[in-house]
Amino acid sequence: MNAVFSNQKALNLTKVVLQVCLLSGVWLAMDALRTQFGWSMPAGLIGFSILALGLFSGVIKVRWLQSGTNWLMAEMLLFFVPAVLVVRQYPDLILSQGLRILAVILLSTACVMAATALAVDRVYRLELWLARRRSSHSHIGTQE
Repeated sequence: MNAVFSNQKALNLTKVVLQVCLLSGVWLAMDALRTQFGWSMPAGLIGFSILALGLFSGVIKVRWLQSGTNWLMAEMLLFFVPAVLVVRQYPDLILSQGLRILAVILLSTACVMAATALAVDRVYRLELWLARRRSSHSHIGTQE
């Protein structure tokens, strides 16, 4: 039983590592394209857009990326450690400009949340509209 459990853990770990490498590879490829063509858009945004198109079109399956993205989301705190270290490094700046910095953080967070909510709402409405349209077209074909 332990061998099966450890084999499963090793398989899951391998899957996570490969998926994180795949996501990192997408970012590196988009960064190379961005540099090559002189695009000003960040590589992460380009890669995100391409992955989103792939997921929505069905070319990319969610299961191909899900374990890696779940791990990245669970470990996001690690990505904020450098920001915490900067805060500790410049206490005078935080004391003099702390309220302004906090206001910018709160306002930008609210903007991101609002934009995300709007995007999710629009995509949800689009999916409902497409489902209704497919449903109405399937009924037309069965009535003949």
